[in-house]
Amino acid sequence: MSKRRYRQNCPLACALDIVGERWTFLILRELSYGPQRYNQMLERFRGIGTNLLAARLKHLTAARIIRHRRQGPVATGTVYELTETGQELLPALFMLARWGSRHATSRGSEVRPTVRWGIFALTARHRPQIAKRTRLVAEFRFGGSAHTIRVDRGRVDSAPSSAETPDVRVTGEKSAFLDVAYGRRALEEAIVARKLKIEGDRSAVRSFVAVFGLNEKLAA
Repeated sequence: MSKRRYRQNCPLACALDIVGERWTFLILRELSYGPQRYNQMLERFRGIGTNLLAARLKHLTAARIIRHRRQGPVATGTVYELTETGQELLPALFMLARWGSRHATSRGSEVRPTVRWGIFALTARHRPQIAKRTRLVAEFRFGGSAHTIRVDRGRVDSAPSSAETPDVRVTGEKSAFLDVAYGRRALEEAIVARKLKIEGDRSAVRSFVAVFGLNEKLAA
């Protein structure tokens, strides 16, 4: 597969030569949750095609942004994950996602928004200066699925799994959660309307709201 390059000795152009191809940022979005199998990613990317996904993964591996390793005794247990170099791209993805939240809409979408998208959007909203002073585990449960965001002195990680002892638990309607995560609705509004419920120690809830700016609207 031929690859287009900008052929400009500019830092931005050089970065886009590596990660500027279509689907690449969405692959990185998925891997921000942790290791993923090829088939798992293929299921989540409608229209990418097997050859194109394989080519993107090969390119990102060659660039040392991701790596693959065996997880289990058979080949189907091979997973892909971000390297340290790939992790360095996450702040840029978060900033881009935060900007994109202003333009997020369900119109024209071939795939229904998922809780995973909301978790990524919420993670992207975190405030680094507040996160550096915070340790917090937040669990989200919608429609039988569980997701967790962990804040540990500046590091913010998410995973599609439950937490044994979360400091905060959020439940309710998925659509309301997406509105809050995308910044279309303040958390307090969703709670008053009984669309979302938040449980946890009052101090933990305050920290949760502050880290992610959840009583602010972002979408225009």
